[in-house]
Amino acid sequence: MTNDKGQFQFSNLKPGKYYLLTTMALAVQGSTTTDLGTSFEGVNGRPTLTTYYKNEKFTSMFDDVLEKFVEIKAPGQTVKVTLSPKGFFKGRAGIFGCIQ
Repeated sequence: MTNDKGQFQFSNLKPGKYYLLTTMALAVQGSTTTDLGTSFEGVNGRPTLTTYYKNEKFTSMFDDVLEKFVEIKAPGQTVKVTLSPKGFFKGRAGIFGCIQ
C-alpha cells in the first residue's frame, strides 16, 4: 500500500539481497505547431509573404520497467530506495528518454 506521495514499505524482511521490480505507465499530452507552407502574394500593390501553421494536439503513451537490487545486511536495518525512470535520470532509453 502506498501513501499520497507514492511511497511504500516492506517490513520484517530477513537479511539478504532483494530484487525490486515495478512498471510505470505514463501518458504525455501536448501540442505542436506544424508549418503547412508559405504563400507569396501581392496585397494592395505590395508583396506579402504569409506562412500558414496548423496546431495539433497529441497523446503519447509510455511504459517503463523500474528495477533495482537492494541488500539488507542486518535484521531491522532500514534501506531507503528510489526507483526512477532510466531515461530521465541516467540518459538511457526509457519513458522520458523517448520524448522528442
